[in-house]
Amino acid sequence: MTALLAVPAVVVTLALVAIWFGVEESPVQAHGRIDWHGFSLITLVLGLVMAGLVMLRVVGPGSPWPWLLVVAGFVALVPFARVELAHPEPLVDLRVLGAPGQWPVQATAFLFGVSVLGAQIPLSTFARTDPAVTGYGLGASAGRVSIIIGGYVLSLALGALLLHVVGRRTGTRAAMVGAAVLVGVGYLLFLPFHDTLAQTMTNMVIAGLGSGALVAGLPTAAAAAAPPTHTGLTTGMTNTTKTIGGAFASSVFAIALASTGSVDAEATAHASLSGYLTVWAICGGTALVAALFLAVVRPRGGPLSGMPELPMPPVGA
Repeated sequence: MTALLAVPAVVVTLALVAIWFGVEESPVQAHGRIDWHGFSLITLVLGLVMAGLVMLRVVGPGSPWPWLLVVAGFVALVPFARVELAHPEPLVDLRVLGAPGQWPVQATAFLFGVSVLGAQIPLSTFARTDPAVTGYGLGASAGRVSIIIGGYVLSLALGALLLHVVGRRTGTRAAMVGAAVLVGVGYLLFLPFHDTLAQTMTNMVIAGLGSGALVAGLPTAAAAAAPPTHTGLTTGMTNTTKTIGGAFASSVFAIALASTGSVDAEATAHASLSGYLTVWAICGGTALVAALFLAVVRPRGGPLSGMPELPMPPVGA
């Protein structure tokens, strides 16, 4: 186990070496000061919201304190927005993020974070649950759970590789809409089909293909819809909004899976099946809403695509 836990540290260290010696520095670097005021306010916003979500998992939705923290975090968005809109070089350019071609991508990243970051632990606990005790679950060993996770990861990689292949034929927007639909279908299939390893693997591979395509496509779509000076901001924000979506989802899922409505010592060792059905329904529903955003929202006065087509490399490039 010690050697296994050391693998991430070794891999990240190798990545550091590769970046240090193999990645060239940008030829032109921006000048100016860091927006420390905006940095402080966005830190306050995220800190309050995340603290509220943590408390929501610990004490449950019946306590007012988690909600007060979350509301305080959203209230803090008001001075943050005013500061950023008035700043000549804002940390977060809200005008760029609010552009008709940009905000659907960011909203999709938030909704996508619900499933790609929030649903993995519930999947593992469901697979490990003994059906002889609870009436549901796969009763899988750690080895079989690793097979499920491995199949999901491989489907993620395949989906990422297929995005450009499909996008060259259907257009980037249509490919990303299809990817979001695959995620939704994969998780909604869990509602009727969750009794066997084959059913679980099938559902996860379908969701994984769509998830891999979105992981690859969202940052590129955000960069393509942004001014050349803001590609770093927009691509970084896709990861930020995705992480926030996963944080929201993990809090909601923890409550859905806790028998007492909170994560405390009185909760039983296993959740109810209805809790897992709630998790899968939320994951599937948010993915379909994301597909709707990508399919329907169009920039005012812009092209019918709703987002610029991404440059697709020629076959064999």
